[in-house]
Amino acid sequence: GAGAGAGAGAGAGAGAGAGGTPVSLSSVVERLKEWTEKNGWFELKQRLFDSGRTDYLGYSMIEPVLVEIPGKEGHYLLNDREVQIVGHRLDPIVVLDCESREVMWDAESNTRYNFPWARERLRIKKLPPPSSSFQVLDKLSGNLIVEVGGGAGAGDHADALVLQAVLMEATPFLQRPGVEEMASMATDLGMELVVAVRDFSSSEMSQSHSQLNIKAGDAILVKQAGTKGWKFGQILLTVSGKRLFSNDDLLHGWGAQGWFPETFVAAAQELATWRQRIIQIGSPDDDGTVSVVDASSGETIFAGLPEAPAEHWYFPAQDGER
Repeated sequence: GAGAGAGAGAGAGAGAGAGGTPVSLSSVVERLKEWTEKNGWFELKQRLFDSGRTDYLGYSMIEPVLVEIPGKEGHYLLNDREVQIVGHRLDPIVVLDCESREVMWDAESNTRYNFPWARERLRIKKLPPPSSSFQVLDKLSGNLIVEVGGGAGAGDHADALVLQAVLMEATPFLQRPGVEEMASMATDLGMELVVAVRDFSSSEMSQSHSQLNIKAGDAILVKQAGTKGWKFGQILLTVSGKRLFSNDDLLHGWGAQGWFPETFVAAAQELATWRQRIIQIGSPDDDGTVSVVDASSGETIFAGLPEAPAEHWYFPAQDGER
């Protein structure tokens, strides 16, 4: 039993590439610029430095025969030797012989990294809170290459790195199969297509059969607006992608229909999915600020000016390089 883990663990030394040839700092910095222009700066450590595949075959020979030592967390008996696991038994970083300090297995040397040039020549240093900024340094000299800022002091939710992650990863609801087509057909009928942002079960309010049970992600055609914040509609597409009408006839589908509270839905064009969440990206306010909220919980993910993370490059300097 071994965990997934993208091979955290001890740092790889050396400024050499495959085959032992030295990697010039300028070529690595060019690669870094190219990679971040395409992929963004957010969660750089996980997505660039630690991205890879760890082979746990060697560890899988060790793990089944480990015997826990009572009262010594992280220490085990392995064939009468006491060993220590750095990390967790199901997501190990290093297995050490306690007496000889011999490394019996480690994630670092068993991981094929997707971008070895970054690990070999660069390292990341996070700045202390409340700043969300970080620095990328040359591993050999310790010199600063670039500082990237998420916008410190601009408010709790104004981290430009978070907004960059949302904009690069989120999928608008209208891009889901069939949704844009349904939304435009609804508009042609003078109706509205909404999406449930959280589950609603009729048992919450009453046992009325005229109320519609909806799941977050269901697409619903609003057929009638009622009073006191209720709407009447029919489910056209379930969260799992099941279509409940034929061809281009929205009005004669076979999805369940009934009344639901309008606070449980939002217009399809305002919504996107991001990391298993349904989010609402607002239009800019008068002062240019934008807000991104979790549509189900109302939690604010980002609120601030829609600016890219600030980059301050310190390389190349005027001098030569090593």
